[in-house]
Amino acid sequence: MKRRDRYFAMFKDLGPAVRGAGKRIRIEDVIPWSLQFLKKDDRIIWYLSILQRYALYLLREKSITKTRKQKKKISRKLKGFTDKRVIDDFECFSQEKWEHCADMQAVFMDPQMLAFSFYEKKENKSIPKTAHEVFRHFNEVEKKVIAQPGGERFCNDGVPFLECDDGACWFMIEDGFSSQEAKAMRHCGNGLGRKGDVLLSLREPHKKSSMVLWKPKLTFIVNGGFLGEMKGFANQKPEARYHSHIEKLLMQENILGIKGGGFLPKSNFSFLDLVESAQIRILKAKPNFTFDVIPTTGKELIKVDGYGEWQTVDHASMPDSATALVSGFYNEISQWYVFRKFIQGHEFRHHISVAWCFLEGGKISYLHQEGEGVNATALLPLLLRPEIKLLGENILDENSSWGQSLAPDGIQCLMEKKPSLFLDASLQSVLEKVGVSEAFVGVFNAKYGMNISLSGDLLYLQNYRSASHFAECTGIGSMPRKISFLENHMKPGLQVDLFGLDWLKLRIEDDFEKPISLVLKKSATNHFFDTLNVDEEEDLYSFLQEIIFRYGPPEPKIDFLSEAA
Repeated sequence: MKRRDRYFAMFKDLGPAVRGAGKRIRIEDVIPWSLQFLKKDDRIIWYLSILQRYALYLLREKSITKTRKQKKKISRKLKGFTDKRVIDDFECFSQEKWEHCADMQAVFMDPQMLAFSFYEKKENKSIPKTAHEVFRHFNEVEKKVIAQPGGERFCNDGVPFLECDDGACWFMIEDGFSSQEAKAMRHCGNGLGRKGDVLLSLREPHKKSSMVLWKPKLTFIVNGGFLGEMKGFANQKPEARYHSHIEKLLMQENILGIKGGGFLPKSNFSFLDLVESAQIRILKAKPNFTFDVIPTTGKELIKVDGYGEWQTVDHASMPDSATALVSGFYNEISQWYVFRKFIQGHEFRHHISVAWCFLEGGKISYLHQEGEGVNATALLPLLLRPEIKLLGENILDENSSWGQSLAPDGIQCLMEKKPSLFLDASLQSVLEKVGVSEAFVGVFNAKYGMNISLSGDLLYLQNYRSASHFAECTGIGSMPRKISFLENHMKPGLQVDLFGLDWLKLRIEDDFEKPISLVLKKSATNHFFDTLNVDEEEDLYSFLQEIIFRYGPPEPKIDFLSEAA
């Protein structure tokens, strides 16, 4: 059997494509790709096996009748692999990431890259390493290569084609790749190039004796008139001091627009990085210039007066260069939300996508933002939409993609109206944000399925139908006898000190259905919940018993009765 046929045979009866984690990988495309970028047979088998295991895992999970042959193949191929390992490998590996690794390997020829094995020997068996292990190794070697002192920082290849006012110059390398550029800029230099690629290098002149040496500062790749990767030194985002040079490049007639993509797309130059006056100059001169990452116009959802609007865009219309910027694992996306601002000139009006995220199963994803992004005024109306039930991150974390853009009053508003968005936040962080308030109460009840309430300076923790009901909830056999005296003292306003604590008591209420409440003084809230360590609890079904565990068994005595303060 030929090599290529053997690879195709791995996916017999598994369909023409593997879908998951926002990816659709066609088998007829992935095998030629593997031959081009993985090259070695063992590396190709390693990657195709990741796809095969994931396809078999999906087949196993489907509620369809499977043949005996299919069941046998699933069992054999998935033996020794946990579901988590199968999913993690598939989710972690991306062709874009590996193409970068392959390009770095081709340019620098580092032996630690060339000789690295994707398998490890265990009891004379070759066990495939995880995708995380493979990428971690290549990333570590790349960091060492980049950090090496010295090395040539000048280039003499390419031809100059666009001079800038300060003496810098854009050079063109028509082959689409440059090992000189790669070594000088500590990146892959576009590896061995792709069909149609042209490499553009912004270089500054340095006089040395009677010679002029050119030091590269930016590396842009153009294909068919559209800019793809646009990076600075070591794949960093181009610095603002080069924006005037970039503007001059964008003004060129043969530069039709920006598509982005490639390795580390978040580090690419973005049209929004330019100041608004520069954006307007370019669009006035080139009204058909394409720069929005999401060119498709969606359906208007929420209009934010004088600022922009949220639109819904179906998944099929979202380009890969945009979806790749949103973190998260997804399979069935119901829709994308895109916020668009407008760039307005005297003779034109262009929309520009500055933020986007997706909705899946009622859960809203990480929010990607471009340029200055979107402000809190625009975020709240979206998050309050009824179809959004959960958030895919802890909104109170300092690195939250949503929380960073929300003002404190916006956070409090969301806690009060949409407490379900804070299920991943710790109770302590909620208290730090809003104190003992209705917002805190809402989040607490949503997290633990309880019904505490706030009245004055008291938190009402639990209600009981009677003294015997309270006794039953304690789980203590002698408690019905100990608490029975309370039935004769059901005067509203009376309190019972159960735990020898001034701030935690039973209180008699003027409520026929729930005449007894366990109440906590607001001032003791932090100490109380910290002692209970509720952030480590999945639920508080036995709330009273947890209190007893922490503070000891209650000792209700008639001497402990007192009038409420």
